[in-house]
Amino acid sequence: MKIDRQALLFGGIVLAVVCLVAAMVWFASLFQTSSPEDRTPVPVQDFFSSLFPFGNSTRPNVVSPNGEDTGPDGPVPQLRRVSDKPVAGFRFKSDGVLRYGERETGHMFEARTDAFPIVRISNSTLPGIHNIVWISDTTFVLQYLDENDTTRHYVASLASSTPDQFLSGRFFTGASDLSPTGSEGEVYALTRAATGLSVERASLETPQRASIFSSTLSSWKLLPTEKELFIETSPSSASGLLYRLSGGQLEKIAEGPGLMALPHPKGNFIAYSGTLGAEPALFVRDLATQETRRMPVATFAEKCTWFPFEAPLLLCAVPAEQVQLEAWYMGLFSTNDVFWLIDPITERTTLVKKLEEAGGTAIDVTAPAVSPDGRYAGFINKRDLTLWVLRLGP
Repeated sequence: MKIDRQALLFGGIVLAVVCLVAAMVWFASLFQTSSPEDRTPVPVQDFFSSLFPFGNSTRPNVVSPNGEDTGPDGPVPQLRRVSDKPVAGFRFKSDGVLRYGERETGHMFEARTDAFPIVRISNSTLPGIHNIVWISDTTFVLQYLDENDTTRHYVASLASSTPDQFLSGRFFTGASDLSPTGSEGEVYALTRAATGLSVERASLETPQRASIFSSTLSSWKLLPTEKELFIETSPSSASGLLYRLSGGQLEKIAEGPGLMALPHPKGNFIAYSGTLGAEPALFVRDLATQETRRMPVATFAEKCTWFPFEAPLLLCAVPAEQVQLEAWYMGLFSTNDVFWLIDPITERTTLVKKLEEAGGTAIDVTAPAVSPDGRYAGFINKRDLTLWVLRLGP
């Protein structure tokens, strides 16, 4: 049977058109528009998280416009990064909640230790905050440098945890630095000048001040406790001095190169570090018996914190490598730390956590603090000034 070539050609064209139309219908069905209730928006951060799945564990908490966090769900890890931006300081409130301030904006935040939510409790912008002096749970001093590189002190209060409060306060003048006294309405005001240094006990509400110490040296640093005031020379590789100020008189506690001290909140013990050869050494002195013991870890006192209990117990971040004090203090060298628990009476040490292994990044601990119930530790990573929290107890 002979097939007409024109009929064959026409049939082929018809078949091609049918296939093309069918393909177009199928292709269009892939992109059909759904109703609004069927459509689930994909957040931008989820898109990038799917590209970089290894970043999911440290995905930033997102603070919504009303100040409430919309961060990740699921169990809270033992070690977690609380802030993604540099912080100027933090404090555990009496209820265990973390309150902290952001360096870039001066905004204040609160974070629970047992859950992800973060709440921005102030929306007043004070850029360039480099430090926060905590007077109490509700009163604090924001410190920043003005255009003349002079430290300014802004005293503020936030009594509640309500989101996006307006931050009101007042400036405290006539001081180079401030430290808490343990009293809600008072501070130690330190003033440096060409002739030396003076320390006054000053009211936050009135101009009233009382002189308690003066020196021709200007490099002193204040170390207040609940009952007493200790002073030390600024940490350096040179020989330093540590004194207790009692009744207007100075009692020498320690002396040596690289001296750095940490008094117990009750004032009955003091931990201090110095350099012995090429590495730091940590000591604890019982101020009642004057007995001094060297601890079996090599670290700086600034990497340690006391538990808020009557019995002495230290939590210390110990560098995994040898480090020089001045290089670390000036930011020329960063450590990779491991947390240890230290009983200064028995000298018993217990490994708590290898931070890089748990957090997925090297951590250089500074400004550690333990919560009032002893279950959590907060600290700042000196590498990027972010805030972290570690669960210590069940």
